[in-house]
Amino acid sequence: MVTLGENGPPEEVPSTPRFDVAYDEASSGTLIGQGGNADVYKITVERPDQAIPLAIKQPRIQQTLTKDIVERFTEETRVWKSLDSHDYIVNIVDADDTPVPWIAMEYMDGGTLGSLISEEQLPFSQAVWVGLCVTRAVRHAHRHGVAHHDIKPANVLFRQSDTGWMVPKVSDWGLARMMLEETNSVAGLSPQYAAPEQFDADTYGSPDDQTDIYQLGVLLYELFTGRPPFDGSPTDVMQSILTEDPKPPSSFAEINSSVDNFILKALERDKKDRYDSVVYIRDKLEEIWTSSSGASIGLINNPDDDIDYNTNQTDAKSENKSSRSVNNSENSKKDSDAGLWETNGSNRRSILKYGPLGLIALIGGRELLSNINLNNDTGGDSNQQQEDDVGDNANGGVTQDPPTVGLVYSLGGLGDNSFNDYAQSGLYDAADEFNADIYEAQPEDSEEVTELQREYANSTNPDFDLVSCVGFNQTDALKQTAPEFPNQEFMIVDSIVEEPNVASYVFKEHEGAFLMGVLAAEVCSSAISVGAGSASGDLVVGFIGGVSSPVIRRFQAGYEAGVEYVSSSMDVMVSYVGSYSDPMGGQQDARSMYQRGADVIFHAAGATGVGIFQAAQQEGGFALGTDIDQSVSEAEFADIILASMVKNIDTAVYECIRSFHTDDFQSGSIKALDLSSGGVECVYGQEIGPDIPTDIKASVFDAERAIIDGDISVPDGG
Repeated sequence: MVTLGENGPPEEVPSTPRFDVAYDEASSGTLIGQGGNADVYKITVERPDQAIPLAIKQPRIQQTLTKDIVERFTEETRVWKSLDSHDYIVNIVDADDTPVPWIAMEYMDGGTLGSLISEEQLPFSQAVWVGLCVTRAVRHAHRHGVAHHDIKPANVLFRQSDTGWMVPKVSDWGLARMMLEETNSVAGLSPQYAAPEQFDADTYGSPDDQTDIYQLGVLLYELFTGRPPFDGSPTDVMQSILTEDPKPPSSFAEINSSVDNFILKALERDKKDRYDSVVYIRDKLEEIWTSSSGASIGLINNPDDDIDYNTNQTDAKSENKSSRSVNNSENSKKDSDAGLWETNGSNRRSILKYGPLGLIALIGGRELLSNINLNNDTGGDSNQQQEDDVGDNANGGVTQDPPTVGLVYSLGGLGDNSFNDYAQSGLYDAADEFNADIYEAQPEDSEEVTELQREYANSTNPDFDLVSCVGFNQTDALKQTAPEFPNQEFMIVDSIVEEPNVASYVFKEHEGAFLMGVLAAEVCSSAISVGAGSASGDLVVGFIGGVSSPVIRRFQAGYEAGVEYVSSSMDVMVSYVGSYSDPMGGQQDARSMYQRGADVIFHAAGATGVGIFQAAQQEGGFALGTDIDQSVSEAEFADIILASMVKNIDTAVYECIRSFHTDDFQSGSIKALDLSSGGVECVYGQEIGPDIPTDIKASVFDAERAIIDGDISVPDGG
């Protein structure tokens, strides 16, 4: 039987840090692999006191380097780098696009999973561990908006370790796209590992993150049985995937029937019947690992393994605050007379039931969220999400007790398919991955914003580690609340509050909006027709904001600058509706703009934007979304949404909670998330994005590179 080595999972994951590599060093080496339009070489670079082996990937020199090949390779590099450094993803050491695009990667000296299991199976515990590591890599990618779409044994590489088993890492993100930006091409796929939607998108929908869940199911099936679910000629395999149910893994190996059900759910043909998230696969593998090995694998060697979660821990935030239990079930055992907080058995998501004066749930008409439990019946057997490994916690730090977080949403509330919903996504990701206790509330007006901030800060049961304030409209309230509660840590998203106990996360919206302006101007100038929209070539575009504020004016300034960058003679119409929740007002303003010649309208108006999309369909124009990919969140308008300027608000919320979990939270800090950090980006629409001409996309890409390189300075409207 083949093996990964001895001594179990290693104490540390071997990795190669980033450093500068010159093309002269990268251009000479030994060919070690080929695939698609690229070659991979092994090189050795000399640095003080050490020789460092690297793998260099570049387009095949012997072929004609077409613009399409270069663009695809450049996109691969962008996607791969967006994943940052992760223990179970082959990391990029350096990359450049001159004189040809190339990537310098850490050298994986342990071969591929495909070659390792080609003749024999791994021991069961090692197979579970490999599956868990790969699943965590995919989970990390999904959190960053990336789907792999080609998960297979050949793309799982191993790195030797001095302290334990070889470590698996996922490579070859060449088929990856920012999630839901698909072309429905199956070129380069290995049929045995393809999902039904990669063969028949008309029946099963376009490839997306659910595709990775299917492919993980195939990988686990082979790890546990020694064979993929279907075998034979490519045509036979494709037909089987589209028409047959795979046999239970226990038909080929001595494994428990519960493992059968677990894997077969991931292999459902219809995406809606698979797991909602890769989190469920991760948790089930955690459960199998624990039961099969008698050990926890929260980290490689989990520093929390020795923590007694039934032991009361004293919160250091204030000596006057009561000690609280780290055990989630203990946190639900409140004093019924006090009655401030209530849970219903969910280990993380709770509701505010009584205010400070004992009032039921509605204070001045404020609606507070009902209890939400993501551990639903369709998601797997585990009732407790385990803490994620150091891979999903790639920035390091010492693991602390699970944090307790209260989040106050921005005015306009949830269901906006935009800003607030994205913040909630980051909150739930953190709850899943760090076992955080989370509490949520939706204020209806500015007065209630202040009340909620104070209620969270003043609470001792639970005792909040962090109060998260989402939206610039909480700025004034937090400037008053934070000094009143100096021992309480706060964060604010989309604004700056200069207090020593507040971490501020802001976005350079104007940089992303600049790209929207370039796209709008190029589409308008080209007079193209795609989907349900068309551009007349009248050289008029529009911008509609919700409420005039510094943030929204940054959107406007960047957009106008991007339009002018393409054409100084183009006219930009501007309107502010005065609300983030007035679709009818947005529709009226947008229809007026379209009827006066605007071809494309960019909005920064929250739920008001739905009315702008409606107007675009009615008038045959185009629209640009904001905050999240609105061609997905507002799918009924996907035929007119060219792209969305995505603000990774979820990342800000998630990273702040992660910093508490790893004990590297920085009070008083200001973090600016921009194009270079992936804080903002242009995401093309799912339906009509692939039909936007390549030369238009190239202009947007060139503008993005110029901003990142410092060649374009985008005005911020200040």
